[in-house]
Formats: sequence, C-alpha cells, structure tokens
Amino acid sequence: MNNKHSSDKKNVRSAIYICQTKSSGESKRQAALLQNFIVEQGFSLHDIFIDRKTDSAWQKLLASAQARQINCVVTWHYKQLGNTLAALAIALEQLESLDVALISYSQKIDTSKPSGQFFYKTVAELCQLESDAKSESVRLGLAKAKQRGTRLGRPQKDPAAQNRILALREKGLTMRQIASKEKLSPAGVFKILQRANLSGTAGGR
Repeated sequence: MNNKHSSDKKNVRSAIYICQTKSSGESKRQAALLQNFIVEQGFSLHDIFIDRKTDSAWQKLLASAQARQINCVVTWHYKQLGNTLAALAIALEQLESLDVALISYSQKIDTSKPSGQFFYKTVAELCQLESDAKSESVRLGLAKAKQRGTRLGRPQKDPAAQNRILALREKGLTMRQIASKEKLSPAGVFKILQRANLSGTAGGR
C-alpha cells in the first residue's frame, strides 16, 4: 500500500465503519469515541457507515472508496470487518486494492504504517494456514470415502461457475466483487476457489 496518511494527516479523508453486534447504544458510544479520535488526529470525516443485519453499509463504504471520497477507514475493532478469518481477509484485500488504510482503534493498528503492514501479512498467513489445514482434512476424508466405495459430492448446479470465477479472479476482482457478479456469497466464492486449488485447476493460487 502506498498510503502516506501517517505523514500528511490533512489529506486523510476518513470514514467510520461499525458493524452493530450489540445494542444501538454501544454503537453510538463507539461512533462518538471514533469521531473524537478523528478530530484529535486532524483527519476529515466523510461519513459514518453502520451495518446491522446486512453488509449494505460496507458496500456503500467501498463505493465511496472507489470514488476516492475516502482513503482511510476507522473502526472500533478489526473483527467488525469480518466474523471469520476468511471474511476478514476478503475485507482487508478490498481495502488494500483501493489503497485505503485501516485504523483499528482498540488495537492501535494503522495499516498505513509498517506495523500495520505486518498485520496484513499475519492475517494472510493465518488464512493460508487455515485453508491448508482444511484442504488436508478434506483430502484425508475423500481418501477414506473412496476406500469405502462412497460416491462423493453432489451434482453442481452450475458446472461452468468455477471457470468463470477463476477467470474473474485472474482479472484481479476481489471475492466480494466476484460474489456480486455471480450472485453468490463471498464465502461461497472462497469455497469454490478452495475446491479449484484442491483439484489443481487454480494454477497454485
């Protein structure tokens, strides 16, 4: 990431992102503290995005990032970007592809700084380890099932979907963008990419 936020705070166009998992009162408290933090840092505040049961606010935030209205997202805790490691990795990938920094207030993480870049790498490595562990578990399960003569898998609803998803991924689209085009969930896209990797059709990616 080529962000220079830490060296030129006046050019930081920030947005607050909150995923409401507790009471609305707690979300308001977090928003107020994050607003104070932004003022103290000398950032400008574009908008506050709060998701409740859907990710519609996150999609609006990404649209603002694509329009270059924001270049920094401030959140209370990075876990608000994804409740699983895979979902978090996807969200971080989206921000990085748009050259948008992330500040996780509770953990004092700022991805425009070298220590924040280490956070990106750590999440990516953990996600890969989790994927490798699941892949190995799947391989062992498939091997045992074949030994028992069990017929594996269910018929694919759209056999061409995997090839389309791999092609979109090769073009540089994020998992959420692919999910939107294919009318799937990001987790569903992630599983298809994992299956492609297991079968050796993903070119090792």
